[in-house]
Amino acid sequence: TSNVSSMRVGSFRLLAALTCTAVAAANADAAGHTSVDAVTLQSFAADALSAAGLPSFVPLGCNSGLHLCGTSVGETPLSSLVAASPSAEAIVPCGTCAVVDYTDGRAVTIPGGINVIGSLRFPSDANVTLRTAHVFVQGLLTVDPPDLGNRVGFRLYEPGGG
Repeated sequence: TSNVSSMRVGSFRLLAALTCTAVAAANADAAGHTSVDAVTLQSFAADALSAAGLPSFVPLGCNSGLHLCGTSVGETPLSSLVAASPSAEAIVPCGTCAVVDYTDGRAVTIPGGINVIGSLRFPSDANVTLRTAHVFVQGLLTVDPPDLGNRVGFRLYEPGGG
């Protein structure tokens, strides 16, 4: 039973990843910017969850203004969230717009993981690799195409394994 359960969870993760990729591609604007929000993913995810025999979800009510992130709403620098608790999980709270403000190409280690409950945006001038144990996205993750010569990414590692 353990193997069947593991295969089911693994298959669901693959299905969820493929669904997110397909939705992101379908939602790319003319400039190539992609943004997958909870409302857009809800119908796709509900079908995927149902097919996997798992319960569905709904967008968090406290995130109703996230579509304004990067425009008229102020953004919290990710570096300030990381600096507040360097060895703990970096949390983007519900209803909060955070922006990746690392632009010098460094690798930033966040050992406690990243939990995006609100919004985390990688602007085009971001140039960083976030090295962490996990990335949970419960809200909105937006990655603009990087400027020429810049790279952004996540490098996941097993805690204790470095």
